[in-house]
Amino acid sequence: MLMRGIVLSAIIIFSCETARAQFICDLFDPNSDLVRAGELTNLSFSYWQNAAGSNDPVEKCDDMTSAVDALKEAYEIYSVCNRQLAVSTMGLIRSYNGSRSDYCAEAEADEDPDDEADE
Repeated sequence: MLMRGIVLSAIIIFSCETARAQFICDLFDPNSDLVRAGELTNLSFSYWQNAAGSNDPVEKCDDMTSAVDALKEAYEIYSVCNRQLAVSTMGLIRSYNGSRSDYCAEAEADEDPDDEADE
């Protein structure tokens, strides 16, 4: 039983190290995935700003979709490299996704009257 527990622990540790090996988590390495995640988070904020400043519902929907996609990619890195940032990024994803849903519903509502007029 003890041997089984040791083997299981070794497998778990190896799995964690293998997952961590997928990403370079060194904050001071300019080529690290952790730095890339920060850039993706900044990019998502830029998309959010564009959506907030736009009057076109389709553009708002597209920008927020891009923002959510960038945050999801950043979350994948943070979930391996920095749990605290992963948790806060998940909150941002939920918030941005709510806005995205609203903007896309608005864009869909704007497109529907045009479709009916064409028929």
